Amino acid sequence: MDNTIHLMASINYISASKNPITLHSLNGINIKRLSLQIKGAKIEKHEDSLYNVRIEKSGKYEMVVLQDGKPLYTTILKSDHVPACEAMVASKITGKVPFKHIRAELGVIAHLPGFDFDAEIYWHIDSFRMIRIRNGLETEILNKGASFNTQTKKIINDTEPGDIYFFYFIICSATYDKE
Repeated sequence: MDNTIHLMASINYISASKNPITLHSLNGINIKRLSLQIKGAKIEKHEDSLYNVRIEKSGKYEMVVLQDGKPLYTTILKSDHVPACEAMVASKITGKVPFKHIRAELGVIAHLPGFDFDAEIYWHIDSFRMIRIRNGLETEILNKGASFNTQTKKIINDTEPGDIYFFYFIICSATYDKE
């Protein structure tokens, strides 16, 4: 028997945060008199100057800042949907991994391959399920967060050549905040 384990990880659900837009007032203009308009977008106003914007399709959108309902400033926004991220364990999404490598891992990583857009998006693994199959017997764990919990780490530390691991029902969320 070779000294590898089989690994498969897949993302099942992604929740994307809303796109925040903050208006800044110029001298002499009361921020309470300003509003935001973007055709084709859903806009929620949260404070005098803070808006959350949802855009359903990729493309260019005209954003208009209004003062007392009249256009004050117009600009073009570019919207590009973020593709689904990939879950990685031991630098792999699927395939064979030397069994000693899985023992060195600390958790599941959310990775966004090939996304070329000027935005700082941070992916957080909220939870995942792991199944280890050894000699036809399954051991399943629910793990909260990206880091392996005590129970998950105990099973991984007991890895033997030929074990099969499935990391599935991986729930992750995207935010603009590192925390």
